[in-house]
Amino acid sequence: MGYRPHIIKTYIVEYGKTLNSENWDTQDFIDFLSAADIPYFTSSSEESYKVYIDLELFLNISKEERIENFKKAYSKDKLELPLEEYIENIEDLYEAANFPDVKKREEIIIEWF
Repeated sequence: MGYRPHIIKTYIVEYGKTLNSENWDTQDFIDFLSAADIPYFTSSSEESYKVYIDLELFLNISKEERIENFKKAYSKDKLELPLEEYIENIEDLYEAANFPDVKKREEIIIEWF
């Protein structure tokens, strides 16, 4: 058995909701993830920029504990959105962690376009 190319029979991308922010650039989002202690890695190409959140690492901390930790770390000097909007984004990420395909992939993918 060798290493051979295969044709993808089904490849469907379905986008969920937009995270709460007006024109959030990639660095603002990375700053948010860092402040929320959410581990991530990135990839970029000419067509897109993606952030990947490992599901197992993300779910090691409960939503309530992550929100409490974020409230303590939140600083208007470093983050531009109101605290409530960031909390809503944390809640949205926990909601996304329950999507069947996210569970199957074991990662949350965020893409800019």
